[in-house]
Amino acid sequence: MIGFSVIAHFLAVASPGPDTLIIIRQSLKYGRRGGFLTALGIGCGILIHSYLAIFGISSLIFQFDFIKNIIIVFGSVYLIYLGLLSICDKSKLQDKDTNSKNNSFLVGLVTNILNLKAFIFFVSIFGIISSEINLYYMHLLAIYFSIATFIWFYILSVMLSVENVRTRYLSYSSILNKCIGCTFICISFLILFNYYGY
Repeated sequence: MIGFSVIAHFLAVASPGPDTLIIIRQSLKYGRRGGFLTALGIGCGILIHSYLAIFGISSLIFQFDFIKNIIIVFGSVYLIYLGLLSICDKSKLQDKDTNSKNNSFLVGLVTNILNLKAFIFFVSIFGIISSEINLYYMHLLAIYFSIATFIWFYILSVMLSVENVRTRYLSYSSILNKCIGCTFICISFLILFNYYGY
């Protein structure tokens, strides 16, 4: 069962979503340190999701439509905000001493916490394995999920923050920013349609 959880987590992390998009945006714009801080924020978000699921808080939230609706709407609005931010972004690459990068941890953390896919994934995973393993192993899994997620996104950020890649990004930054922004907005509308479109 633990092996199943590890594989399921890898497939979930590797699949494209808001976390991947925000790593691409922050790494290209702010470089390796910006990518590192974003990946760290995402990893911390995963730890929060894991413990919310372990202690049953996530399941409790999903039993109250009002709270669930707030999370869905707020998460979707945040993705639209990130999308518009990317579409309107005309700034150049930031060097490693730029203070703007200091927000990368928070951007990664908030993006992950409001990621509905992550929310549902950890409720499902810990719901399935809770009857199979004890609390000690669930703590270990929570830490593993957090660290493995951080490592995955940090490796991605390192590849994206190579100077040659970033310099090339500068040539197409307007188009890429608009593509990333439109993808954020599309994901947001897909989430809203999935829950309220029927």
